[in-house]
Amino acid sequence: MGSTRRLLDRGPVDPDVSRKLAAAARAMHAKHPPSQTTVAARLAFRRRFEAQAIANGARTPRDIQVMAASARAMFYARLSKIGVEARMQRQRSERAA
Repeated sequence: MGSTRRLLDRGPVDPDVSRKLAAAARAMHAKHPPSQTTVAARLAFRRRFEAQAIANGARTPRDIQVMAASARAMFYARLSKIGVEARMQRQRSERAA
């Protein structure tokens, strides 16, 4: 399930452009409910696990649904494990200091 993050070098950030984009984002989020502004992201997230289920051999809609739910649960369990390990590492570092 190894996903990779692509880092894009976009060059220096113009502070004026950054402020304008932040203001536009705040205005958009003030006018629309989160359920509306995150539709595309939620759909892409769901489709990621459905595609994984299909790649693993699910054929019927029910199989896809069940396998996608299992893949989502594994994804969240992995995130939880990473968080626990990071907290433990931080606590070890604080105790050593």
